Amino acid sequence: MGNIKRIIKDVLSEGIKKVDGQYEFNPNGDNFDDIIKFNDGISSITNNIYGDNVLVGIAFNSEGDHKNKLQFIKDLKFGDNITEEQVNYILDTVVKNLDEQIGLSKFDFIVSPQSSSKLNSKLMYRVGEQTNGEVISNFFVKNEVENIWMDIEKAKLDGKNNKFLKRLPKRFEMAKSVDNQSIKLQPLNRYERMYLRDFLRVNDEHKVISSMMGGAKVLLVDDIFSSGKTTNDMSGLLKSIGVDDVTIFTLFSN
Repeated sequence: MGNIKRIIKDVLSEGIKKVDGQYEFNPNGDNFDDIIKFNDGISSITNNIYGDNVLVGIAFNSEGDHKNKLQFIKDLKFGDNITEEQVNYILDTVVKNLDEQIGLSKFDFIVSPQSSSKLNSKLMYRVGEQTNGEVISNFFVKNEVENIWMDIEKAKLDGKNNKFLKRLPKRFEMAKSVDNQSIKLQPLNRYERMYLRDFLRVNDEHKVISSMMGGAKVLLVDDIFSSGKTTNDMSGLLKSIGVDDVTIFTLFSN
């Protein structure tokens, strides 16, 4: 999905490290072993497949431990080993930076996918406080399993080898629940996810609103950008209903 680059100057102001199983904030500066570094701006991935701007709110220390990075994401998502005050500080800081950089008031709609993450709903709430646009959580939901499929032909065109192609259908079945009523991305690696088609759909509850979004400015909000599969699908769905101006904002890029 391209390299993350800094789009305004770095002014490091605060870092976070883990000490005795708990996170400590350092308001006086950053250290080489901090997990993340707050700064006065937002990172940007510029080559989304639809040409959309993808903004990332939290910059991880490139010299930090990758294992600590993954643990921090998990702890922040589920509220483990981190205080509510610290979570609120992180979200408030990131949303403030985002608003100063792109101006949240310019968006007509702020939308997010259905998520079990409390972090995502908290993020949406704070973003929503900075805009007069309509804020819609659960705008996208997972499609019915019978409507989700694996694009083997696309994999062939991408030059995937026979072993990979033969594995895709089996991996697709592994991602399904026992009752075949739902599907999860987690069993699939980032390359396999690229070939899932129609994974998401617009929530039936918001079909009326979606019909009025042509020409609107829309901000997509999600808590983590991993393979880019989910954000690409959401952006594609918005394009299909006539939205031309899409910006994607996520807390992390994994």
